[in-house]
Amino acid sequence: MQLPSPFGKYLLTELISSGGMANVYKAKAFGFGGFEKIVAIKIIHKHLIIDEEFLKMFIDEGKIASYLNHPNIVQIFDLGKIDNNYYISMEFVDGIDLGGLNRLVWEKGLGYNHFVSAYIIREVANALHYAHTKSGEDGKSLEIVHRDISPHNILVSRDGIVKLADFGVAKARLRLSKTHAGFIKGKYPYMSPEQVGGTDLDHRSDIFSLCGVFYEMVTGRPAFAGNTEYEIMENVIKCIIGSASLLKSSIPAEIEKIILQGLKKNPASRYASAEELRKTLTEFLIKKDGGDPQTELKKMFDDESESVTKKTVEKSTEPHTVMINHSPSLKFFVRLGMVFMLMASMASGWFIYKFFIKDKPTSMDSEITSAIPQKINKNNEKMPEEKITGSGSLNINSSPWAYVYIDGKKIGETPLLNIKVEEGGHSLFFENPLAELKHEEIITVKPGKNAYIFKNLAD
Repeated sequence: MQLPSPFGKYLLTELISSGGMANVYKAKAFGFGGFEKIVAIKIIHKHLIIDEEFLKMFIDEGKIASYLNHPNIVQIFDLGKIDNNYYISMEFVDGIDLGGLNRLVWEKGLGYNHFVSAYIIREVANALHYAHTKSGEDGKSLEIVHRDISPHNILVSRDGIVKLADFGVAKARLRLSKTHAGFIKGKYPYMSPEQVGGTDLDHRSDIFSLCGVFYEMVTGRPAFAGNTEYEIMENVIKCIIGSASLLKSSIPAEIEKIILQGLKKNPASRYASAEELRKTLTEFLIKKDGGDPQTELKKMFDDESESVTKKTVEKSTEPHTVMINHSPSLKFFVRLGMVFMLMASMASGWFIYKFFIKDKPTSMDSEITSAIPQKINKNNEKMPEEKITGSGSLNINSSPWAYVYIDGKKIGETPLLNIKVEEGGHSLFFENPLAELKHEEIITVKPGKNAYIFKNLAD
């Protein structure tokens, strides 16, 4: 799209960010008597409109956020459709997301002023307490759980104001889209153990995620890491956390205590509410009396104005928000993956034997042959092998989740177990429309065999 570009009553002037689900533009809204207002316009990608569940999720984002009017939450102005483009008009925050700010700070090797980091987390806790306790028009709690607390969804303005954004995957009583048991939404490194496990969760899950963000701010490293997404998820479930003070000795004991309290595996052992976390952080800020943290943040922007501008328009390297069906439980599939690797190892050994050893005449031939069980008849004669014909079965999984097509026919959504397929060659196609990930390959199904296929779509 060539900018500036008219869009209904708006003029799109600048692309702020582009992700797997939507583009966000800086825009001008026009009104009576020459009225103008700078806003942000979030437009979902057209190919996602055909996904009814995603469209409901997008509408939910606008609907939930419209109930929330708080200085630490990005305000929603409008939800609409222009020329088959679904959009949300929202408050424009002139600044940078916390992920970009983290990179800017740690790339210089300086780290955060702990007074500033505590202030940022306190402001988000303030926003969360408001959202968690918000009631609808009927006076009943909306039961909002954000479920996607991460650096990317925390915005910091040039004036030092902190805003929580993106309620797109929030859990709430008024949602149009429903999350089924075993279905998880969020970003792996910032999920709570109960969120990763696909079990019931409440507001304390957001507290866990926020303290994970806090850990990353003060140490420069994520609280939960791994070489693969499954490793990260397993570490979250086990709640294996390194000591923050060992990673960076300058971290105050009070901050480490706050972080570890929020990162307890058992929700009942965490802070009971975001308000309790906010009060604890406020006490720390008063006790340390490090000046005005908002002024300190403004100073950071003044000192790094060029770098901040550059970071704002860079494509985010933060993990995508994912929606994955993990029913049966995650642990089952982690263990199933380990079985896959074991079977692959055994298969490679058979391949080496079959093609590099079995047919080569060596002095070991008689020993190798005798070690392999043979079918024999009652006269001790080797019987010919039976040829198996018909179909085999496939067990298919992927990371992140994906729709699976075999020979152009949609089979379902990963994980898929015991899918019967005729023997021979077949086209296998994976598609995750939300993250814009696709993969296609040709597979061979052997009769009577049970094959296991796992694909990391991010590779």
